[in-house]
Amino acid sequence: MELTQEITKKQANTAILQQQIKLLAACIGLSGLFFFGLTLPQWYFVGMSVALLVAALARWPMLGLVAMTLTVAFINLEVHWSPSFFSGVDLNVPIVDLVALLTFIAGSLRLFFGKERQAAVRALHVMRRQYRVPMFWFGVFLGVALLSTINAPEPLAAIKYILRPLLWFVAMYLVIPMAIITDRRRMSVMLATFVFVGFAVTAMGLASLYGQHDVAVRRVVPIAIAGVFPMGTNHNQIAEVLLATLPMMLLWAAYTLRQDNHRGYRLVILTMLPVAFTLLATLSRAGAIGLAVEAVVLLALVVRPKPRQVVIGATLIGALLLPFAGSFIRLAKAEAGQSANENRLLLTETALTMWQEHPWIGNGIGSFVPLLALDRRYTAKFGEPLDAHGIIQKLLPETGLFGLVTFGLFWVSLLQMFWRKYAEARAHSKLEPRTYNLEPSAFWLALFLGTSAFQLFGTSYFIGRFWLPVGVGLAAMAMSTRGQKLSNSVIQ
Repeated sequence: MELTQEITKKQANTAILQQQIKLLAACIGLSGLFFFGLTLPQWYFVGMSVALLVAALARWPMLGLVAMTLTVAFINLEVHWSPSFFSGVDLNVPIVDLVALLTFIAGSLRLFFGKERQAAVRALHVMRRQYRVPMFWFGVFLGVALLSTINAPEPLAAIKYILRPLLWFVAMYLVIPMAIITDRRRMSVMLATFVFVGFAVTAMGLASLYGQHDVAVRRVVPIAIAGVFPMGTNHNQIAEVLLATLPMMLLWAAYTLRQDNHRGYRLVILTMLPVAFTLLATLSRAGAIGLAVEAVVLLALVVRPKPRQVVIGATLIGALLLPFAGSFIRLAKAEAGQSANENRLLLTETALTMWQEHPWIGNGIGSFVPLLALDRRYTAKFGEPLDAHGIIQKLLPETGLFGLVTFGLFWVSLLQMFWRKYAEARAHSKLEPRTYNLEPSAFWLALFLGTSAFQLFGTSYFIGRFWLPVGVGLAAMAMSTRGQKLSNSVIQ
């Protein structure tokens, strides 16, 4: 009896303390807004708008995640901020990063001051247990990255690089979706949003084919809208978005097939064709390799064909891809293709040379571009320095063998999570092992491997185009652990 009274008293004291903290925070916030309005009236409206937006995102967190998904592909859409009261400050913030930051702040406020605080804390504890191995290896990698700043030409810039993009992509693109996507309805909204973005990117890509004149090889490229290239100017950015879109569309197809909705299944498959065509029409070698990885994974885990079916399927696919093969060959022989090959070879040679200088902890995280700018051979031939084309060529010279190995173990631990959920779902599946295995965890595994293969040749290894779909997939895996029936959901 006394123990019960003591517990009740502690709970009451905790509730009073929380109310006092909330009151203090409200007073500080109102005082800050009042002072802000007196001293900087031109920014008062902006401050109030941001405060209201954060409040709305705290109340409806899915709005922030959907907005992140709608803008993650359009990295060149930025908010420019050059405040007069801070001389020398000139910020260009991508809209997706700004939305992610506001969503993160709103989620933190909801965690500490919301009515669902205890449930949120329990969810965080569950998340910590589920992801303790990836968190450990990523923490070790961050330690190596911090140690590498000893050799960095600009130590402060290297520390900034650790904060963003390294800590940033984990907090914004992995933690946020895993914390918000907690049921099938929210997952369905996310899949629909990703597919919508994929269709929009497909339409923009196909539109770029018209009006291309005096080019050696026609290919899908980003287009300008009102003088702005929302996706940037590189064809690989289209390929990467569509590479993540296709497995999500297959999730819908698998769901419709399991519901015996054959008309819906055929409709989804037909809508996938222009998406796949657009991806291949970018003539992105990294995109083609990533698509091949996804196809092999899905064939092995979903179709599991007999040898005769493999031969027939390979023949049909080869016939369909023959026109693209000719375009790839013409591009390789063209001056632009040969220049791109020389550029990548020189980047790889330079990366190996940098690595030999500090083989264990590297030359400092984020130092590849500044060091490349000092290479007269590269700048004389190609001008403006580019980042390393491939995550191995990026991490090896910047963080050495220790950094490459620890980040590799982080990636492997994530792969193990996807594979474990697929194996568990397959073991408990009541489907007959006939022609198809429609466990959607197989599609998430294909997405992770295909987009990861893309990062072996790309430069977007730490941004949302890659990590946000991975974060959504990890949320799907966590949902299955929390007891969401795999057989009743498209997110298995």
